[in-house]
Amino acid sequence: MNKSLLSGWRPSDIMNDFSKSLRLVGDRRVPLVLKLILPLGALVYWFVPIDLIPGLPIDDIAVLLLAMRLFVSLGESAVQKTADASGEDSQKSNGPVVDTTWQVMDK
Repeated sequence: MNKSLLSGWRPSDIMNDFSKSLRLVGDRRVPLVLKLILPLGALVYWFVPIDLIPGLPIDDIAVLLLAMRLFVSLGESAVQKTADASGEDSQKSNGPVVDTTWQVMDK
């Protein structure tokens, strides 16, 4: 899924990016540097008293949303590269994956 960084700014898209970013933070295939730089950089900007628009949190929210969108984009591409390098199937399933064991029984 290659969507532009400028598309998908509906509340549902933002919530989708938020859930993806939480999943990617816990994924071992996403580099630690990426996990630290973008989220922490956005949080530092939120708490630093220097603002582009003083008094209103509009610029702070915009920086957080852009950082989250960029983190999801870069994180998903890192996961995809890891999956391609390891030979995993790059096609996504249509539903949730249930991890289980099975055994063939002869009649």
